[in-house]
Amino acid sequence: MCCSTDPTATRPGATPMAGGGEDCKIDRELAIRLRAARAQSALSVSELADAISVSDETYQAIERGDRRISSLDLARLAMIHKLPIAWFFENLPGQFIFDRHPADTN
Repeated sequence: MCCSTDPTATRPGATPMAGGGEDCKIDRELAIRLRAARAQSALSVSELADAISVSDETYQAIERGDRRISSLDLARLAMIHKLPIAWFFENLPGQFIFDRHPADTN
């Protein structure tokens, strides 16, 4: 699980993550926005899961924030929902993560 409180829990291909960090807040907010986009477009979980080649269960885990979505899949869903990809990122909690330069160490 992406935002698990169990630091030994992992998602496929990922390193263990402890819950509650800024990245977890971002995953949860993206999940909320994905559910809102699905509600607006009136598409089913199955249709969206098929569009990004995942199972219904995996898509539901993404919408719960339990599984992290790839940038490519998010871009595909933005196109399907006819939303700019920026819509998913506007005013996210932990926005400073996107604003800081990798060379900034302070």
